[in-house]
Amino acid sequence: MSKVTMPEAEAHLYVNGHHRGVSLFMRSDVDMSDGTTRQDLIATEQAETHATARVRDTLKQAAGVAKSVSNKYAYRHYGNEVDTADEIEAGIHSLIK
Repeated sequence: MSKVTMPEAEAHLYVNGHHRGVSLFMRSDVDMSDGTTRQDLIATEQAETHATARVRDTLKQAAGVAKSVSNKYAYRHYGNEVDTADEIEAGIHSLIK
């Protein structure tokens, strides 16, 4: 699992009840009355940067899995390449959640 954290919200969207009226506040606290929900909003650029960082982090983890299994093969802990490939595949699949 990626250790990259979500960016801080740029704004918050508050919706009270079932009506369509909403309030948008930039980085401020609002009293939450009954029926009010808050959605944190981030900018598109923040979301793209976050997604890129998560992919990069997961690829680094996958490379680590492959290297670890490759080292086992290099030191003759496996009989053939198929065993190595199967373990690498299983390790990478474990990163996908």
